Amino acid sequence: MGGYFTSVCCVDLATILIHSERLKTLKLGNNKIYDAGVKEVCEALKHPKCKLENLGLEMCELTSAYCEDLALAFTACKSLRCMNLEWISLDRDGAVVLCEALISLECDLQMLGLNKSSYDVEIKMLLTEVEETNPHLTISQSLD
Repeated sequence: MGGYFTSVCCVDLATILIHSERLKTLKLGNNKIYDAGVKEVCEALKHPKCKLENLGLEMCELTSAYCEDLALAFTACKSLRCMNLEWISLDRDGAVVLCEALISLECDLQMLGLNKSSYDVEIKMLLTEVEETNPHLTISQSLD
């Protein structure tokens, strides 16, 4: 068994996110946190005391079920500036939910790590529309 964070660990991480004003970056990439773990982290992001600025969720074996939670976090978390979602599955319904949040005036995100070329034409068009509608947001393949 490898040394991975799991969705169970995310309960504790969420508590830390709410109570630590010094934690600005959390890289959970390539961990087995799944949708349940993202839900816990997103609950913390919505808390007014959360000061996280950068979140890495690349290669976390998520499904599009996580999109609703992330969309709410995008609009609720005023400190979040950068999120990496590289190598994450995204279907049309999930893309629509994320894109609606990303074009919202409530969204303060500035960088989103997402490889547009890995998605179908419809999702690519949605992501391009987001970039055209929200001039403060850049969608880039690599954030490292």
